[in-house]
Amino acid sequence: MRVLHLYGDHKWTGPAEPAVNLCVKLKEMGRHVHFACCPAPGGRPDMLESKARARGLKPVTDLHLNPALSLSNVTSAIRRVMGYMRTYNIEIVHVHQGRDHLIAGLAARHTRSAVRIVRTNYSADPLSADWRPRLLLRRHTDGLLDISVKAVQADLAASELPRDVVGHIHGAVDMERFDPTREFQDVRARFGLRPDDVVVGIVARLQRHRKFDLYLKAIKIASESAPGIRGLVLGRGTHMKRVGIDAARRMGLGETIVFPGYVGEDYEATLAAFDMKVFLVPGSDGSCRAVLEAMAMARPVIAAKRGILPEIIEHGRTGILVEDDPHEIAEWILRLAGHPALRRTLGAMARKTAEREFTLEAQAEAVSRLYDSVMARKKAKAG
Repeated sequence: MRVLHLYGDHKWTGPAEPAVNLCVKLKEMGRHVHFACCPAPGGRPDMLESKARARGLKPVTDLHLNPALSLSNVTSAIRRVMGYMRTYNIEIVHVHQGRDHLIAGLAARHTRSAVRIVRTNYSADPLSADWRPRLLLRRHTDGLLDISVKAVQADLAASELPRDVVGHIHGAVDMERFDPTREFQDVRARFGLRPDDVVVGIVARLQRHRKFDLYLKAIKIASESAPGIRGLVLGRGTHMKRVGIDAARRMGLGETIVFPGYVGEDYEATLAAFDMKVFLVPGSDGSCRAVLEAMAMARPVIAAKRGILPEIIEHGRTGILVEDDPHEIAEWILRLAGHPALRRTLGAMARKTAEREFTLEAQAEAVSRLYDSVMARKKAKAG
């Protein structure tokens, strides 16, 4: 089975890393996988193409995929994708974004081939909630993968696809990379954190809609009762100064919260420095990979009852679910800060859940089974 994955972007954000990780794992399982994306501007090492090459893929970058969905861009990309499908006898095109879905669907229709289209929906919301993706589901989709159980149910009803080609997959993380038993360098001193500080971390782009004000207010409330509580914010964004640094200073949290920005090479070691994690609003990757990474690292997560988070976290067992209330968040921060045994128990259960449900292997096997179902229906139809 020859599968072409389309990811029409050059940025290493959102679902880009999950798409690359999936392709790597599928290749390890023996699937014939092709991965296409936009070329990295100037060959930059922090872009999608470069990251994919570093992980052993050979990205195809000449299909004229483009994040800007103009008519000329779409027409050019359709022609290139059509040619690639013919040349390499592609049987399935797996798409990860709406514009790539449109390009693949039209390319398959114009070639009048038996190429099948599979879509992954990285949002906790169903694709069928809007008329445009619903149209793609009905006319240009042979298989669908949703990361949310709620989305599966809605898309199954709206798409009219058979049940065996609509699947649920969890987000996934590398369990060896995020292994709490590994020996990590102690990075606390680098950020001005003391060994006995209780570190409440957050990993997210600093954007207005990510509700950083709730996090800051909760840290303010908690740190007034327990001065040893410190905040560590990993992430950057166009509003980093206004949403994070300046807001913290106005609240008198200048010495309490550290903003190191994006952390690359030492990310795992920095995550290991967390005593707990707060996560309030999912980003462009609705699977909330940052939460899964913390769970894999056996770190308790205090998460909002939003998006897919209630499907990931079992309250009181693998983490804590809260409303958008800084006092409630602060209450749980204080409770976990004062009870290391509770932190360890929640973290251990989170790790067990991650080992069972959030592995790259489990995700790739679920995707592979859906491919087989799609191809079986193709053969049955041809017969």
